[in-house]
Amino acid sequence: MINGSDGMERAVAARQTQVGGDWFFWIAGFSVVNSLLSAFGSQIHFVIGLGTTELIDGAAHAGSKGFGTANVIALLLNLVAAGCYALFGFFARRGAKWAFLTGMILYLIDALLLLVFKDWLAVAFHAYALFRIFQGFQAAQRFSRLPVSLPFSAMGTGPQASSDVWPPPPSA
Repeated sequence: MINGSDGMERAVAARQTQVGGDWFFWIAGFSVVNSLLSAFGSQIHFVIGLGTTELIDGAAHAGSKGFGTANVIALLLNLVAAGCYALFGFFARRGAKWAFLTGMILYLIDALLLLVFKDWLAVAFHAYALFRIFQGFQAAQRFSRLPVSLPFSAMGTGPQASSDVWPPPPSA
């Protein structure tokens, strides 16, 4: 029989896995915001975004004046890059260790790119985000090793239903 602490540990590991995976959504979202800000000439950017998308934006601005075809192509490329990170987030939140590992490797490469350009604040933030994503990866590993909990009614604790269905079907 599985005790209640195993179920609680499993729930905590599941939540930590989701939080670690959420970082990929933040990275993707802020990368898109940074790209839109850049496309419309803003000098503001968020450190949580990708250095790769900033490089693409810089190349687009170097070759054109104003908003033109180069900016549209840059936005599309940036959406693809952000979409990849959103996919990592989708699968990482579900405990896919490959998504955590692939995303962390690519984000580390992105940090190295920022290191070349001496964007120290963004590099520091990348390091922090990588640490938090790694914590999610560790939680996913822990979650996959924990035993699957039995339903509450089988353990003799928690909600009791006349049948083994929880929640019980609505009464007529």
